[in-house]
Amino acid sequence: MQKSALFLAFGLAMASPAVAQTTFHLKEQDFDKGKWVFETINSGFSGFPQRADRVRASHELGLAYGVTDWWLPKMLVAFDKEAFDGADYILRRVLFENTFKLRALEEDKDGLGLAWFQAFEWGVYRGETNATVFGPIVTGQFGKFSATLNPFVIKTFGSRREPGTDLYFAWQGRYEIMDKVKIGLEGYTTWPGVGASAVAKTGAGIQNRIGPVLIFEVDLPGAKSAGSSPRPGGHSHGAVPSVKGAGHGNRAEIEIGVLFGTTDATQDVTGKINMHVSF
Repeated sequence: MQKSALFLAFGLAMASPAVAQTTFHLKEQDFDKGKWVFETINSGFSGFPQRADRVRASHELGLAYGVTDWWLPKMLVAFDKEAFDGADYILRRVLFENTFKLRALEEDKDGLGLAWFQAFEWGVYRGETNATVFGPIVTGQFGKFSATLNPFVIKTFGSRREPGTDLYFAWQGRYEIMDKVKIGLEGYTTWPGVGASAVAKTGAGIQNRIGPVLIFEVDLPGAKSAGSSPRPGGHSHGAVPSVKGAGHGNRAEIEIGVLFGTTDATQDVTGKINMHVSF
């Protein structure tokens, strides 16, 4: 638990954002030492209530490497397209994410896993602010059912920092309906400017989405065997189970989902297609 206290102190020492949530995927703790992970995370939006951000599409491209059994650093770029005629794609942010595994889930066993997430985001487009995002990753495995929680804090820093704190909560439950196919339900909530404004106190700026997701796993050339699979119902997010020496090889995970906004600060419909590849 000394590692956990260290990461918490590190996150609190950094100085909502103004960092709008425009891509949607759960941060997870499954990775292996010596494995690369490539991910592409994509969202499209339709229906724009008065308070909702006018963004038509958002994308992230990321590359990670399992430096140790307990540390996965990742670099990403984020770009989007605004929702007006003739808008071009804009590179918005560069991100450096870290996942620190504190309690691994064992393969083929039920239980709880715990990790610490810490990210730094640098705004590269005019008017964009910098931010740090941090919090625990909690994963539960119960037979063919699994669930992940991301209760995170977002703080801006630098010359364009903003007062207050954003609270971000994401969750997903999934159930294995057949080999390498899972169905799930997930939600994403952002409460901006907590402690800094009357709007935050009334909850007028809260973004909230919920909807179904379908997950497919694919063995790639170099996989241990065509029939090998992570824990039944387990989370892999493009990486294999975090068991030393498991050596499951190359694998891809594809998520297809639709999210429905429930507040006037949220787009009506968000479609998502994410892919995570471990090699």
